[in-house]
Amino acid sequence: ARGRRQADVSAPRLWTAQGPFDLAWHSGYARTRETLERLLAGAPAGPRARVAVRHHLFLRERDTGYTYDMTEREVRRAFPWLQAYWDTYGPV
Repeated sequence: ARGRRQADVSAPRLWTAQGPFDLAWHSGYARTRETLERLLAGAPAGPRARVAVRHHLFLRERDTGYTYDMTEREVRRAFPWLQAYWDTYGPV
């Protein structure tokens, strides 16, 4: 409830301080989506309609977990789906 109130109070301040914007990214987690929805709900109708909302997998907090001691070769073999990301942005 506290976070919802904070987002509701912050929304008009965000729009006043920053002005309109055309893109908003979120991590995909429920709390970040909900916060973004509340921030966007506090926008004037015209600017809100122009905001494209996107999810990005790599905006998430990361726990290296069992990958901590992996070599680059092991990581590449274990996570081949990340190759396109590495080709674009380089290894993490």
